[in-house]
Amino acid sequence: MIAALRHTGWILRGNPVTMVASIGAALLVLIAILGPWIVPFDPTASDVPNSLQGPSARHWFGTDQLGRDVFSRVVVSTRLDLAIAASAVTLSFAIGAMVGAFCGYIGGGLDRWVGRFVDVLMAFPLFVLAMAMVAALGNRVENIVYATAIINLPFYIRFARAEVNVRRSSGWVEAARASGNSHVRVVLLFLLPNVLPAMAVQISLNLGWSILNAAGLSFIGLGVKPPTPEWGIMVAEGARFITTGKWWLVVFPGSALMVAVLCFNLLGDGLRDILDPRMRT
Repeated sequence: MIAALRHTGWILRGNPVTMVASIGAALLVLIAILGPWIVPFDPTASDVPNSLQGPSARHWFGTDQLGRDVFSRVVVSTRLDLAIAASAVTLSFAIGAMVGAFCGYIGGGLDRWVGRFVDVLMAFPLFVLAMAMVAALGNRVENIVYATAIINLPFYIRFARAEVNVRRSSGWVEAARASGNSHVRVVLLFLLPNVLPAMAVQISLNLGWSILNAAGLSFIGLGVKPPTPEWGIMVAEGARFITTGKWWLVVFPGSALMVAVLCFNLLGDGLRDILDPRMRT
């Protein structure tokens, strides 16, 4: 444990970008947890007389068309967007890793059929597929999570399948089978733990993509319903006022979305270096 922490610290010190991304991701999680208690205004409370006010000492990010405090809405939105992304990635990772691992271990017809299914799924534009599923099921939060999880499934299935397929004939796997372990036990206790560290990189990247996907669905009206604070909704509502110079309605929620996606994408690069055995000294 100490050696792993020392190695992680060495990687972070040698890569300032990864350190900044790690701090940014940690701050996003902290804001998501504490958001509703640290905002100065109720994010859904209207104050029409003070609508469309620019950034000021009272309203740091200005107010929207209904007089709601943009800063409070941006902060509170962090919890919902991160929760959707984390739930979707957890669901797709759990199912995809298991399915891919067993397919890669067993091989044969099952492996080929699952491989073809994944190929067909990835042949569709994934965001369009998510749009179709949410439109068919209804734009509730749980349906957004399911749709985002389904379009992330192919990444984990293909990754786990390929990694396990390479390792299933290794000497330590043969030794595990010779020791009397069942095939299920070999996959769950020996193969999956060796694949999971490499998949952590994909998890980080998919978190950023899932946040962007949820915001995109909300932007086109298929995601979270107003007046719930959500970055995609805020950008969509503010886009109508760009031509009138009300730039803060789009810039601040759009910047929050960009920072969140960027942090998780850069964190994925850092995880690759941290988990790569060749980087260990």
